[in-house]
Amino acid sequence: MRVLRLALSLIRIPHVTLSLFLFPTLASLGLVFVQLVGTGVVVRSVGMDPRAANTSIKQHGSNQAGYIRRILYGQSDPRPALTVCRWASDPSAAGGESPPSAACAPDRLDVAIRANEPAAFEVAPYASMFEGEAERLHVCKSCSPDVIVHVGRDGQARTEVRSAYGLALLYLGLLKKDDEIRGTRAEHVGAIIDELQGRVGTLSVLIPEARSSVELSAANPLFPVTVNVVLVVMISVWLALRAHRKVLEYFSDNGVLLPLVAATGKRAFYSAIWLLTIARVSCFLFGAVPMLYFGLQDIAGDNVFSSLGAQAPLLLAWGAVLVLTLGLLTTIASIADLKHRESILSILNRYVPFAIAMVGAFLWVGSFIFVQEWAGTFRLALAAVPIVGLLPLLMAPIIALPLPVLVAHGAASLLGLTMVLRSNSAWFAAHLEEV
Repeated sequence: MRVLRLALSLIRIPHVTLSLFLFPTLASLGLVFVQLVGTGVVVRSVGMDPRAANTSIKQHGSNQAGYIRRILYGQSDPRPALTVCRWASDPSAAGGESPPSAACAPDRLDVAIRANEPAAFEVAPYASMFEGEAERLHVCKSCSPDVIVHVGRDGQARTEVRSAYGLALLYLGLLKKDDEIRGTRAEHVGAIIDELQGRVGTLSVLIPEARSSVELSAANPLFPVTVNVVLVVMISVWLALRAHRKVLEYFSDNGVLLPLVAATGKRAFYSAIWLLTIARVSCFLFGAVPMLYFGLQDIAGDNVFSSLGAQAPLLLAWGAVLVLTLGLLTTIASIADLKHRESILSILNRYVPFAIAMVGAFLWVGSFIFVQEWAGTFRLALAAVPIVGLLPLLMAPIIALPLPVLVAHGAASLLGLTMVLRSNSAWFAAHLEEV
């Protein structure tokens, strides 16, 4: 109660209230509005008629294809003639079917068309799409290379990619339309791209360690929700960090910091600063959360939150862990404000954690090059470590990061946050004259 009364007393100082609460909160709410507008523009542009993709393909398609083939096959030349393999029923084989010959033995860098009737399926459009880019095109019911196009009885397609190499191979197939688009009149380009998208359908990427696929579509509500929640939490962290320093600067510049701390107690005063910080962030969230709620409904549809009901436990755990992890980063950075007279320590505390997070992000993204099982285990272990696993944490709802990994990350962040807060408080009490 003593700390609470002290915090309320500090809030009643007009200059502190205006500089700490009113103006930063209004500016931050303006940023939330801008980010919602930007998200809406991106989602609507991605969901519109994809004629704009034509420009990028025209300018970069041929060069990109050569580079990608060099990465996949070790040479930039187109592959030999495509072999179409229609699998036949075979009760003795795994999956109840087998390839027609030894030349059709499946490989990861093949393409599969999963259809209900492989023998009667019209494969010509897909053969022209992957001619020169893949060596074999399988028409089957159960084969599983890294690119699988599922075609239902209604003709609707959806494509599943199972590795970074499969994604590159699919992109090569999409670039096959380059020459056709170049030689087509502008009014026909949209029809060509529509046809191409009809062949591919909805694209999803398999995350092996999560055992789930990420739908790469503007209709996926997880994208706008995740992006906007992350940005709001980051703004909250920035407000918290600035509030911590602003209170110290206000009383220090006015020459009353030492007398005030002597009168109230060092630990009580430092705790009151953090209460002011929490109050500042709360004021922002009271305005930002309703704005975010109605803004996302406008962007992703009225049922955006009801459609995420099945993932509510994951989303709630993710939100809590995100606050703890970014709170840990904020608290470590606040040490730089306390030790601002020690330039080396200040720089280390302010920038080293973010450098560690960047290294962790590089390792996490780079591990997708490897398709072995250990790579998935490595990514899960990386995601469970605070700061190092910041990028996978930010993307946790999209990549369906397992709940135990989130819990481990949150527990470690909470432990680190408690230790750093105690360390900060002890240092503040012992080195007040250096603040």
